[in-house]
Amino acid sequence: MSGVLQGLVKDRCAVWLALMAVCVYLPGITWGLPHATNYERTHAWGNDDAAPLAALAEMHDTFVAPAANRNVAYPWGHYFVMACAMAPYMAWLMVSGQFAHPMSTFPFGLIDPVGAFKILGLLCRAVSILLGVAAVIGVYLGARVLWGQRAGCIAAVFTMLLFPMAYYARLTNPDMPVLGWTSLALAIVAVSLRGGLTVKRGLWLGIFVALAGATKDQAAGSFMLVAPLLGWIQWRSGNADRLFGWYSKGTPIVAAVVSLFLAYCLMSGIFVDPARFAQHLEKLSSASMTRDLYLRHPLSWAGTVQQLQDLFGYLLDVMSPPLLFTACAGILLAMVRDKRSLGILLSSLGFLIVLTPVGMSRVHYLLPVALPLTYFAGYALDHLLKSPVWRLPAALACGLMTGWLFLQTVDLTHDMLSDSRYAAGEWLDQRLSSGDRVMHFGYASKLPHLRADVRNLHIVHEKEAISAIKESRPEFILVIPQDMNEWRQRLEWRNGLNSAISPFSKKMFDQLVDGTLGYRLVEKFHTPRLIPWLDRPFLSYASVNPPVQVFMREDRAGRLAAVEPWYEAPYGLALGRVREVTADHPGDAVL
Repeated sequence: MSGVLQGLVKDRCAVWLALMAVCVYLPGITWGLPHATNYERTHAWGNDDAAPLAALAEMHDTFVAPAANRNVAYPWGHYFVMACAMAPYMAWLMVSGQFAHPMSTFPFGLIDPVGAFKILGLLCRAVSILLGVAAVIGVYLGARVLWGQRAGCIAAVFTMLLFPMAYYARLTNPDMPVLGWTSLALAIVAVSLRGGLTVKRGLWLGIFVALAGATKDQAAGSFMLVAPLLGWIQWRSGNADRLFGWYSKGTPIVAAVVSLFLAYCLMSGIFVDPARFAQHLEKLSSASMTRDLYLRHPLSWAGTVQQLQDLFGYLLDVMSPPLLFTACAGILLAMVRDKRSLGILLSSLGFLIVLTPVGMSRVHYLLPVALPLTYFAGYALDHLLKSPVWRLPAALACGLMTGWLFLQTVDLTHDMLSDSRYAAGEWLDQRLSSGDRVMHFGYASKLPHLRADVRNLHIVHEKEAISAIKESRPEFILVIPQDMNEWRQRLEWRNGLNSAISPFSKKMFDQLVDGTLGYRLVEKFHTPRLIPWLDRPFLSYASVNPPVQVFMREDRAGRLAAVEPWYEAPYGLALGRVREVTADHPGDAVL
């Protein structure tokens, strides 16, 4: 592996690709970091972006004392990687007396929880960026081995700009890390397709696959069809290799299986916390049975067709139609000129097979499907660029596709850097007094940053909202759209009322607007898009730059003028290829 790293450093193209990826992913890394002024505000704005507390809690539960309510939805591996990234800073906090008396309740023994959580969150997000870069470099290495450096560069740039790569590279949930490990494993697969599976390659393939699986279980789908193909090719080749003095054509396969087993046991916590691993498996089993909670398409022929339509729509969002068309052209070209390279495509097919019976999807679920397809997009364009006749059109098409994907990333980055809650937080901070209360519906993690001396009141059910408002009379009420209702069922928030006032009903919202409840809509926040004419795809969660409407109690509003309410999100996105099953459209599930 050291030889590979030395080769990458000497490869100027690889170095430039890595620098480009860092430049694309780094802006916005501070978006929505936890503002830990109380326990409810220790979560970042992004969905499932629970670092640093989630990783620290997992390490505490593993090595100190397990908690009764552990979150075992994800494997243990990525929590451990994030904890390793935070360890030097945590050690410095302890040595400097800023973390002298650790405790399990807020502020967890930290002298400055706001500052500490910010730095710890950045360290965890740096891991995601590094693995985002690894995803790009992995594609470059794999495509370079198959078809040459130019094909590798083109494929890597397309991978870098897939939607929403940049978004997840800035978060700490496992989607970008698992893609990074998967990409490195596929690079080994590509090398093995050309040069055969050796013991060394088998060892590294097993390690990377194990790291991917210990980050997110669904990664197994990326290799469920690739692994048998590699085994069959190795067995047919008859090339023997040496493992512990034993020569056999099966030794590379044994090396891959052994390294996979050992690395997975280590990174899944089986060696150090087997009870947690068992709980995780039980969680996976129970989650697969609760189809109603997650509003999935039914397990029927019609439901499967609808699921495949959703998956295809999301794949178009991730890649863009021109890039997907180019990848298909590359696949057809490979079927004629390079059939063995089609083995990489089995990774996409395997992951689709895993996703289909799930009955639901999110846009980022399709990133592992799109990753191998960029190989073939690079192959198709590289082939055309070799032709004097097609060189100019191919270069133009490559530039246009790259530019379109780049603009989508720039527009989303602008939304993150200029998120409406930054302005809302500054406005509130100037008008809040010590002891004031801010009422909201949904998770406190979605709120603008609030001071420690300000209390947030959480409304759980809309039917309780009126009585709660009348009884508590909070100084402020914030209306920020949510993507889930109180039963954690998904809402269609991309247009209509839910895009601005969900999960409140119009009747409830009208009572706030018309003053019936004694409140006045005094301000609203939403940053206009940088490129409003661009049909940027939707993220699967309404978490970036949401419309924020601020109601103030009449006796506190003073001379502040009432403003017109939003019943639909301003500056909305026009593109929507997927119509998921949602709680406000339950009929969609009956097919």
